[in-house]
Amino acid sequence: MNIRRFEAADMRHAMNLIREELGDEAVILESSRTATGVEVTAAVDFDPALYVQPETRYPDVARDTAQVPPVSSYEAVAAGEAGREADRARTADPAEPPQATFTPADDSVRCLLEARLSRLIWDDMRSRNPVAANIMRNLSRLGLTPDVVEQVMARAGDISRLENSWTGPLKWLRESIPVTAADLVMHGGVFAVAGPTGVGKTTSIAKLAARYALRHGADQIALVSADNYRIGAREQLETFARIINVPVYSVPDAAQLDDTLAGLDNKKLVLIDTAGMGQRDERMAEQLLQLRRSANDITLLLALPANAQTETSQEIIDVFAAARPEAAILTKVDESTSLGGALSALIRADLPLAYICDGQRVPEDLHLAVQRLGCLVKQAMDCMRDHAARIGRDEMAQRFARVAVNA
Repeated sequence: MNIRRFEAADMRHAMNLIREELGDEAVILESSRTATGVEVTAAVDFDPALYVQPETRYPDVARDTAQVPPVSSYEAVAAGEAGREADRARTADPAEPPQATFTPADDSVRCLLEARLSRLIWDDMRSRNPVAANIMRNLSRLGLTPDVVEQVMARAGDISRLENSWTGPLKWLRESIPVTAADLVMHGGVFAVAGPTGVGKTTSIAKLAARYALRHGADQIALVSADNYRIGAREQLETFARIINVPVYSVPDAAQLDDTLAGLDNKKLVLIDTAGMGQRDERMAEQLLQLRRSANDITLLLALPANAQTETSQEIIDVFAAARPEAAILTKVDESTSLGGALSALIRADLPLAYICDGQRVPEDLHLAVQRLGCLVKQAMDCMRDHAARIGRDEMAQRFARVAVNA
């Protein structure tokens, strides 16, 4: 076992020294504050049974035990603490039966060590770079996931000249959201709008059709309903079609879609309303496969609800990724209390945003994303002001400790 003691101005520099001297597999055995910074004892080829913790020169300062990533050796630290506790108990009273101690497998010990280390690293980062820490907190309050916050922060460059902690980050966020440069539907073609049930597919189709009809006329449009699962789905589409005076065709399943589309080759725009079912429904994969097997060139647009939780938005994108959607329609923006989850999913998947829906009016509440990106980011800010709670230091430490180490 190779044990070394390091002195540095702060924990970040100490960790860099440890990595350079001992490598990434090193284990931090103890750390303490000194008059000039921090003192850290670390080891490689660590055997807890052979290590006896020395007396610190600063006994009034609590010791922090943890591990330089990877995290697996937290268990080794816990094992060492458990062994030393048992030895002290036997020395104090040999006749007294040994007391129960935590084992390396005890999750609570591991979580405690991880929390202590994360808080120490985050506090060190805050003291060194308070501007960056404040920006990360603000982006997190928007509902963005930690990995997306890191991606947005990568656009920052020199943040020391920022006048405030909002103007620059919102600009970086706007630049991070992928969008389509063109109005896809306005050029015509065959488009299928897909997504789970209840996300606003049929309403989005009505808005797209009405928007096209205002510029090119309704006689160039046809609507196709391939949704035989939801009760009243076809009737809803027919109601919209009567308003804008366009025909609606129904197909029993996606397998018969090619025959229907062959008879509509005289139409410049064909919009297909796909079946409404949950993203976890086993039939969803079959429907997506049939769409991709179609002999026609069908462009798939994914309807993504803005009011869904972050995990739900990501799951929807993951499920429909097999069908290779061309772009997304962000629906129910007006019903959302946080836009961070949907924006994070789009940025993470690099799925271009084509249209934004923020109401039920047809077609007024459908907007081209590239023209309304600034408004979307502003609405994310408004949602944060109205609904988001403050994020505490412990939560920030849990989210960004690993980022702070590399800061």
